[in-house]
Amino acid sequence: MDIDVDFETDKRQEVIDYVVNKHKGKAVQICSYGEYSIDNLVNDLASVCGLETTKDIDEGEREHNKKVVAELKRYIRTFEEDGKLNVSKMMEEPKTEEYNSEYDDILKHFSKMYGKIRYLGKHAAGVAVVGTDISDYCCIIRRGEGKYSSCYDLNDLEAINCIKFDMLGLKTLSEIKELEYYTDHKVTEEEMEQQEIFDAFREGKTNGIFQMEKNAPKEILAKIHCDCMEDVIAVNALNRPAPLQLKMPDVYAHNKLSSDIDRNTPVYRYTKETYGTLLYQEQTVEVAQKVGHLTAAQSFDMLKIMKKAENLTKPEYVPIIEQMRKDFMKGCKSEGLTKEQATSLWGSMLIYGFNRGHASAYSIISVEQMWYKLHYPAVFWYVKIKYAGNDGDIAKYSEYAVKDGAVVLLPHVNGTAKTSLAKVDGEQAIQQGLVTTKDVGLTAAEQIEKERKEHGDYKSYDDFYDRNIFKGSSVNKRTLEALEVNGALEFNRKRYYRRVVKYNSALYAR
Repeated sequence: MDIDVDFETDKRQEVIDYVVNKHKGKAVQICSYGEYSIDNLVNDLASVCGLETTKDIDEGEREHNKKVVAELKRYIRTFEEDGKLNVSKMMEEPKTEEYNSEYDDILKHFSKMYGKIRYLGKHAAGVAVVGTDISDYCCIIRRGEGKYSSCYDLNDLEAINCIKFDMLGLKTLSEIKELEYYTDHKVTEEEMEQQEIFDAFREGKTNGIFQMEKNAPKEILAKIHCDCMEDVIAVNALNRPAPLQLKMPDVYAHNKLSSDIDRNTPVYRYTKETYGTLLYQEQTVEVAQKVGHLTAAQSFDMLKIMKKAENLTKPEYVPIIEQMRKDFMKGCKSEGLTKEQATSLWGSMLIYGFNRGHASAYSIISVEQMWYKLHYPAVFWYVKIKYAGNDGDIAKYSEYAVKDGAVVLLPHVNGTAKTSLAKVDGEQAIQQGLVTTKDVGLTAAEQIEKERKEHGDYKSYDDFYDRNIFKGSSVNKRTLEALEVNGALEFNRKRYYRRVVKYNSALYAR
């Protein structure tokens, strides 16, 4: 059994340690297998096949060996096809035999070891939990004082019926915590039901919103005329490969908006929250049991099999599926469905659905974010910028912030080293950090901020110069020029804000 649980990214290891310690002897972190790739395998084989590259040998020989190793890697990569290495084809080539003759069967060894396990790593999120001593299930490896992991990976553990938890780190949960902190407000259930929130979802104002900022979910939100929490939850399930391929958003939209849908069918009784659309795993299980009269065990097997489309044609699953189909058809007949209706329903049952509990949890996060975005746009976008993964995201989020009515202040020596929140005429604004200025490093930016906090705001260019430009300082002439060119040393308030207005207009126009 596989259970995925999301936590704040910086709290994940804390949770893993808690679970392992609470269930001492019955829980262990899961290992991962590091496999031989082209590079690391050739490097390892080179050291034992006469191609050493260590400093212990003659420099000329070492340089020659490095060239041969690089040449071998290039040669091997010529046999890559669609991301996979055709080892058999490589071994048939005359040049392969030449390398083997010259360098102690290096490619022969390579062909036998490629893709095999090289080392045991540690899975970043996986924990296995059992009811008895974990060593009754698998061997354990010690990884330091009080630290252990399994010697079986996640697939092996699943095969021997261990419960596997994935303690996943979700950055958005950290963002929500920050939003609560900076606004001193936690969104209530009543606030999450405000109509303005669902209007914003329907209108596609979902930039920066978890799971909803790409074009596909925006299109679905508009198509289904999103107007309630159930619709937001549905989009999390509809925006998946199988539902999109089968145009299920169109079916959902038609069923929701049409007045000629038969709401008295046995199936509708269990799918009314999605307007008769069989969308969630929970619905599939309920329909399988209540309409198709399958057993609980059969419906569980159905979920397990339909996780992967290729399972439907695997020899070991075909007889199981066929027996389920026969039982299902009989059950549907007893519920008054025609053969055609039952056949159509059976086909839709085998499409892998999304877990409603998962979709609901994600949707709560999305709705909470939307509330903050509507009521505290500057704080919302500041937090998004703070957790942005790269400079491209920072630039993009700055544009979105301005379009949502927030003000983005340019870096200034009387501001902060890193991007922060500031007040302008009593309103919150986003203060870009000094580090966002090209050629201003974090060390220099933090020194400038430290000096300001200890001895007060800088009054002028000369004041800044005298307090920062000295022997051994990380603030050098290049830093000074960068600050000056980018307006971070502009002490005339009116001129500084004229630059800010111009900058914000440019962001809005993009």
